[in-house]
Amino acid sequence: MIDEQYNMIVKRKSFRRFNDTLSLSNEELQEINQKVKNLEPLLDDIVAKYRIVPREKTTSNRGEYCMLIYSEEKNIFC
Repeated sequence: MIDEQYNMIVKRKSFRRFNDTLSLSNEELQEINQKVKNLEPLLDDIVAKYRIVPREKTTSNRGEYCMLIYSEEKNIFC
């Protein structure tokens, strides 16, 4: 099951077109941050971190913000 989830994460870079007239408030960003902090990891022994950054600081050309997710590399998915 983990292999299937991993493949979907790698495969899905973006899932929709964004409406440029909509914007996230600071309260909404804080709520998103809080929800992400409360997520349970798939595997406890892999450290993962995330950042929400303005689109302009990434190579993306869609949306107002991007969520960047980083994890340590382990050979369990090979």
